[in-house]
This record gives sequence, structure tokens and C-alpha cells, in this order.
Amino acid sequence: MLRRQSSICLSILGLFLLAVLQTVSGQDSPTRVTESGTIMGSTATVERIVVERYLGVPYATPPLGNLRFLKPQPVRAWEGVKYANDYGDSCMQYPLPENIVTSEDCLYLNVFVPRVTLEEDEENMAVMVYLHGGRFNTDTATNYNGEWLAAVGSVIVVTVNYRLSVFGFLSTGDRTAPGNYGLMDQRAAIQWVKDNINNFGGDPDRITLFGESAGGASVSMQMLSPQNNGLFQRAICQSGVAMSPGMINLDPLAATRALCEYLNCRTQDPVDMVTVLRRMSANELAQAAARFTGIHWRIWTPVIDGEFLPDDPVRLLERGSVPDRQLLLGFNEDEGAYLMYEGLPGYYIRNRETYNYYMNASLFHIFPTNTETSTATEAFQQTFTTMYGDFAYIASTMQMANLYRQLNMATFVYQFTHARRTNLPAWAGAVHADELYYLFPTVRGNNPDLMTDDEMQLVNAMMTYWSNFAKTG
Repeated sequence: MLRRQSSICLSILGLFLLAVLQTVSGQDSPTRVTESGTIMGSTATVERIVVERYLGVPYATPPLGNLRFLKPQPVRAWEGVKYANDYGDSCMQYPLPENIVTSEDCLYLNVFVPRVTLEEDEENMAVMVYLHGGRFNTDTATNYNGEWLAAVGSVIVVTVNYRLSVFGFLSTGDRTAPGNYGLMDQRAAIQWVKDNINNFGGDPDRITLFGESAGGASVSMQMLSPQNNGLFQRAICQSGVAMSPGMINLDPLAATRALCEYLNCRTQDPVDMVTVLRRMSANELAQAAARFTGIHWRIWTPVIDGEFLPDDPVRLLERGSVPDRQLLLGFNEDEGAYLMYEGLPGYYIRNRETYNYYMNASLFHIFPTNTETSTATEAFQQTFTTMYGDFAYIASTMQMANLYRQLNMATFVYQFTHARRTNLPAWAGAVHADELYYLFPTVRGNNPDLMTDDEMQLVNAMMTYWSNFAKTG
């Protein structure tokens, strides 16, 4: 009898331990059901908040073979459980980023879900979808870990890969290759969020897009597209909007012909050119396309295709052809000073001769000229980079803010002024992209543990401002 009781006790203990192990395993490897199948993620702890991570989740069919230069196709369903513990490949670009694998099979997104107690009036969490920058030619969602923003802001954060460079933006200016595949990838990802985020505890009616530089321009183009009615409710454009210089290619056929000529395609016919380019290896095409892209000029960018982007952004806003959404947009104090990082004209301007050379070789003739006789290197550099920042980012941001406000839509403008500790000259304030360190503290290899108390306060403030806008506007 005693032996039987011991056996029963051991069995009960075994079942209890199994249940405990299953509970722990369930917490460490959470699962969520999407319209395409079940995914299993992992967890991390940030600021004492547990964050579920679902990485490398496919939102469209890989754009391979004949799907190159076409709009994204629906993702194929899968059976069983798909493990979502690793980032998917990043989209093709050149030069290759360090320690990151690139391929054409890159249409993946990442979901960061905090385990938090909701406010009394909340049924589900607000959602923030981040579109990265990189001049539409570089970068990857892998660089933007959304754990911190999710934990501090109590919001779901989604980061998105989309096709870049020639793969995302080649166009013949007609139906042969209309272009804007990268923008349509973004839209497909937003649609995925709209359709699936409820299963992650997110509110499909409180989706905010946010992005920086070309990502900010992407956000504003998603706002202007008539194909996106009802997909999202708010938008944040950081240092980039649709009408920023260089964001739209007005002669895409010329760009495609130039690429084909360089690659010896031996044809100028749009159909034949696209056929030849589809057959080329991804690496060869990426390297060739990179020859036509620079810091100040680029040709693999969005186009006015008559459908996704039906007209010039300014005309769309002047006509009021946009849905009513709340908009937060802004810029950094010294946007143009990032030129000093790049080893570009700003660095080499050390006297009036080089100052005048770069002024005459650029569009800066639209600005007033400094007529003082000073020859101080710092004065020339500061003047040039200030004008570049005004021209490239600030003027267009204020233009969009004014046009949007004239439509009686909620419009909020910010200026980011905190200067990071860098090797830039002392006069340089907050340069282009500096605010990203306070929304994604691990970006570009940054270590949050090395940030000062003041910087961590700014991290919490920035994340609170951005997430509050996503929650309530």
C-alpha cells in the first residue's frame, strides 16, 4: 500500500514538474498564430520588462526569378510551427554591410511584443511600424532592435525589410516595370500588420508608421498613396519627407537605360531590358547599380507611377487628396553636419576657394552668399553644412508641415537638438540620424550601458513622446 502511495505521489510530482517545465518553455518560446501559420519566438528582458521577439517573419513570397521587378505576392502558408528566432536575410545592397547576410529573399519583418499591463481604457496595445532609411539603397531592419521601445513605451514595435536599390526601384516609366516595388513591399508589410497584429495583442486601429530619412520619406509616401486608406492612423516623419530633394526620380527610363548600357545589354527596348536584367545574378546587378548611386545623387528611388504614387507629392497635398491622419514630423538641429562624417565636401572646405567651388557646383546658389572676408575653416564648414541641412531636409519638412496643416489635419513639428559625444567639430550639434540612438539604443553597435544618466533620461523621454503619440496622438 505504501509503495502504491509513493508511486502515485511520484506520478503527481512528475506531472507537476512537467507542467512547470511546459510553462517555462511556453514563456521562453512563445507562439502566435498568423493568417499564414504558427510562429514560435523568444523572449528578452529590457528594463525589467519581458519582451517577446518574433524575428524573420515572412510577409510576402520571396521576389525571385520572374518575380523580380514585380509587386510583392502574398506569402505562402506553412504547416506546423515556423521558428522565428533569427532575423531574415537583409535585402540586396552594395557595398555589403558588415556581419549581415543579404539576398533577394528578404521580405521579412520583426515583431516585438512587451508583456505589460494595459491601461484601463485599453483593450489592445498601440502598434508602431518602423521603416528604415538609407537613401532607398542601403540599410536593413536588422539594425533596429525594437525591444527597448516596446518595453519603455508599452507598444508593439514592428521593423520591416523592403527591397532596395535597383531591386526595389528600377523603372521603365511604363507598365513594363512601373517601379516602387520597395514602397509596395512596405505596404504589404503594413497590410500584414493590419491583418495579424490582433493575434499579438495589438490594436489594428491604432497603427503608427515612423521612419527616418528615406524612411521618413517612405512614411509620407505611404500617407499620400490612395491604396492605403484605412491601413494606419498616424505617421511620424523624421528628417525626411516625400518632397525632400532626391527622393523621387523624374526620369527613371534614362536610369534604366544607363544601367543597361553599362552592363552591355545591347538593347534600349524596355521589355528587352527588363528581360535581360531579370536573368542577371543578384550580386552582379547590385554591384552595377551601386555605380549610379552617391551621397548627393541617386537614381534608384521612388517614381510617380500613376497608381501607388499618382502625382507629385506637393500637388497631392495642395489638392487635399490625402486621408485625415495625425502627423508628427521634424528635423535635427544640424542635419547637414553629417557630411563631416562622410569625408565629403564639408570636411574639405577649408578656404574661400573650395567653399566657392562647392557652392557653384551645387544647388546652393539659391541661398544668400556670405560676403564677409573671413577665411576661417570653421566658418566655411559651418556655413556650408548648415545650408545643406536646410536644403536637403529642413525646408522640405516645413513645406510638408505647412501644406498638411492647411488641410486642417493635426500636425505637430519637433526639432531635435541634443548633440552626441562624437569626433565632429565642437560647433556641430545634433546631426542627421542622431535621434535614432534614443529610439533604438543599440543601433550602429551602440552600447546602452555606456550611455550617461542624462542620455538615458533622453532615451526614456523620446520613447515616451513617440509611444504616447502612437497611443493617443
